[in-house]
Formats: sequence, C-alpha cells, structure tokens
Amino acid sequence: MKQKKRGFMKKTLILLLVFIFMFTSCSSNNGQNTFENSIWDELNGKEWSSSYGFAGEGYYFYEDNRMAMCMFMVYGSGVPIIHDSHSKVLIDDEGKIVVSIMFDATKDDVEIDLELIDGKLYHGDKVYLHTLDRDPRTYINGD
Repeated sequence: MKQKKRGFMKKTLILLLVFIFMFTSCSSNNGQNTFENSIWDELNGKEWSSSYGFAGEGYYFYEDNRMAMCMFMVYGSGVPIIHDSHSKVLIDDEGKIVVSIMFDATKDDVEIDLELIDGKLYHGDKVYLHTLDRDPRTYINGD
C-alpha cells in the first residue's frame, strides 16, 4: 500500500513540476518585461526623428494603460504630422525593439525591428536621432 502511495505522490510531484515549468515558459514575454528594460527607459517619452522622405519621419514611444506603445509619424509641410500609426512595443532578448507599423493607410501593418545603439535609433540603414521630449500626439488631438 505504501508503495502505491509513494508512486502516486512521485507522479503527482513530477506532473506539478512539469505544469509549473510550462506555465512559466508560456507566460514569458519572449524577452524581458518591457517596463523593466533599460532600452525602454531610454526610449519612453521621447521622439526620434529622421529627415527621410519629403518632410521626414519619426517614432514616439509612450505608455498607455501600462502598455508600451510606439507612434510612427510621417511629418508634413504646413502640418506637423500627415500620417501616424500606433503599435504595441516588444523588446526581445537580443534588445531588438519590435513594432507593427502601418506605413501607408491603404496597406496592412508591417512588423519591423528597431535597434537602439549608442543613443541612436536604427531601422535598417535609417538613423533616427532623439529630438524632443514632448508628446506629438498633442499635434493630432489639437491640445
């Protein structure tokens, strides 16, 4: 009888450990928690701009309801922003910043990787410099 009880307890313990392992593995964020990440600390609340395109383009990183977010902007001439797209932000284990951006209102979102290296934000060969510590969403909302 004791032998059966030990076998049952051993199986139960193994199943419990497997369940805990699976739960912690599945609940991970494919990387670090964005809010506890030094990369996010450097991005959050800042606008990063480049002169690519007609009037340029940029990214603004912010928090919304405890979610890390990014706004991609196409700057205009005569108006501050002619196109914007918002995305959740994921920072993976290698430090890549993953966002899903709609570059054109007629097309689907495109997932892109950004990298922050030596105080500069890179999207492929495009370089974005930290330009402002203000929220460009106020341009759109008219605040």
